[in-house]
Amino acid sequence: MTTSPPWPAISAWTGSTWSATRWAAAPACAPPSGTRDEYAAVAPDVDAFPTLMDKTGKLISSDYDWTDEVPGITVPTLLVYADTDSITTTHAAEFFGLLGGGSTDGGWDGSTPTPMRLAIIPNTTHYNIWYAPQLPPIVADFLAEQAD
Repeated sequence: MTTSPPWPAISAWTGSTWSATRWAAAPACAPPSGTRDEYAAVAPDVDAFPTLMDKTGKLISSDYDWTDEVPGITVPTLLVYADTDSITTTHAAEFFGLLGGGSTDGGWDGSTPTPMRLAIIPNTTHYNIWYAPQLPPIVADFLAEQAD
C-alpha cells in the first residue's frame, strides 16, 4: 500500500516564500517527485502554498514550551518520528515520557501498557517519512487498538 501525504514536505527554510529555486539549490531537502502535484490535488487553494509556508515558518521559529500542558493529554496518542527528523529522537522520547509513556514496564504479558505510543521509523527523514512502508501498519495498529 502506497501512502501519499495530504500536504507537502516543508522546506528547511520555511521562514520565507517557497520556490522551486530553493529546492534546486538543496536537492537533498527536496520533497519527493510529485509532492507539489499531490498537494495540488487536495489543497483548497493551491495558490496559497507560499502563504502556508510563510505561516508555518513563523510558527516553527517561535519559542514555545508545552512541557506543563503535555501531561494533561489523556487521549491515547501516537507519536511518529523519523530517525533523521528535525526533531531529535531524544526530544521525541522526552515528549513520550511527558505523556506517561515509557515510565513503567508493560508486564511480561503486555497487560499494563500506557495508551500512548511512540514510533521512530528507521532510515527516514521529515521529508520522506510519508512514503515509509512501516508507517501505514503502525497507524492502522494504533487505530485498531482504539476501536477495541
